[in-house]
Amino acid sequence: MHAPPGFLTDPYGLRVFGLEQHCPDGGAAGRYNEFRSVVERPAAIIRYQTPPLRYYLRSLGWDFALLLEAAPEGARWVVRACTVNPGDAYLQELIRGGELLSEGDYSL
Repeated sequence: MHAPPGFLTDPYGLRVFGLEQHCPDGGAAGRYNEFRSVVERPAAIIRYQTPPLRYYLRSLGWDFALLLEAAPEGARWVVRACTVNPGDAYLQELIRGGELLSEGDYSL
């Protein structure tokens, strides 16, 4: 079993820490590589300016989607919450309150 790296890098080059502490089985070697794709290759990023937050969303199978919430702590971003299969109403609320960045729109 390999130890997960200390951070992941999102499409903007931001270093995101703490995945293995907040996601179910996120630290297990078998699931870690799947879960890391949520940060490294998200289907969508929802950005909030105030307070500064990033939400990373990706489907990992037919019936398994993962939404990660990350917030800045000093010079890095840290996963604060992990939601498995977030509901449509919750996602709509997040998108309405923030800025939806689609794949290929990773400009700062």
